[in-house]
Amino acid sequence: MDATDALKIDLRALSTNVQQFRAVLDDAFFSSLDQQEIAKGCVEADITVQRTSEETFDVVCRLRGEVEVPCTYCLEPMTLPVEAEDTLKVRFGESEGDDGETLTVLWRKGLLDLSWPLYEMTALAVPIRHVHPECDSEDDNDNEN
Repeated sequence: MDATDALKIDLRALSTNVQQFRAVLDDAFFSSLDQQEIAKGCVEADITVQRTSEETFDVVCRLRGEVEVPCTYCLEPMTLPVEAEDTLKVRFGESEGDDGETLTVLWRKGLLDLSWPLYEMTALAVPIRHVHPECDSEDDNDNEN
């Protein structure tokens, strides 16, 4: 089973207008995406899918957990807490796409893959500056001289 399989939701098969899912973005998830920003992590994803019409959905994603990223100064791994919430607009269409506001899922497949949107949400929740406390104090000492 692929690390991202739990994040693929068949929108056509939803039994109610609102359905909830839970997934864990773990080390296997982050390594499967082959990205440099986040090496490892354990982030819980609570996902609520609400059908707003026959062809549109609101997908609310809440993330909370920890990720491992390289320290900006020494490049050694460090763990940081992350927390994020976002609502994705999703609709059925004839071709897949993302116009920045709405994700379009092929009607004939009906499959919404949340792997990349959840990775992006997690990466955006990481502070731009991530530094070990000991590296930060060394930098402060360098600025005093």
